[in-house]
Amino acid sequence: MLVLKFRKKQFSSPFYKLFVVNGILGLSAKGLFGHLFNFTVITSGHPQFIGNINLFESQHFVVGLLGVHRSIVTSNKLEKATDLCSSNTQLVHTPGPMPDSVSVLAKNVPGMGTVAITGALFIQDDNLKRVDFPFVWNQDLLFDSRKRIICMSDWLIPGHSVPIPVTRQLKMNAGCSRHL
Repeated sequence: MLVLKFRKKQFSSPFYKLFVVNGILGLSAKGLFGHLFNFTVITSGHPQFIGNINLFESQHFVVGLLGVHRSIVTSNKLEKATDLCSSNTQLVHTPGPMPDSVSVLAKNVPGMGTVAITGALFIQDDNLKRVDFPFVWNQDLLFDSRKRIICMSDWLIPGHSVPIPVTRQLKMNAGCSRHL
């Protein structure tokens, strides 16, 4: 789960510490909860990603390719990256774990560059060929989506791990020649 863009507060602490390491308790301790968020994004319809969604009363709620704003539900094919809060936060369709899986790209993160919040696309590491079969709908699309996200990112935030830097070698392994 990822929460984006605060309405009233801005923080200079590192992105990964605020959103990943500290988690919900860290957000609450900083006075961040519920109505302060504009977007809540759940990267996959897998049950492991949809717990505690009641803790985020954001204006916009995204689960995979479905969006909810107030009582209106919309569906988006996401043929290209779509801006969320601004051009610095984009929703990208990354099928493989599920047909409707998405990742979020946060660009220009201080000290990190472009960060990809990947959910089930990368469960716990940056291994391009790792397959966690209970969480994979289509292995070929999974590998394609992983390569595309690696080529677009400087850091990965897997579904169940700490942030991982995207190395030059990883970009080469993914075939990102234009990014080297």
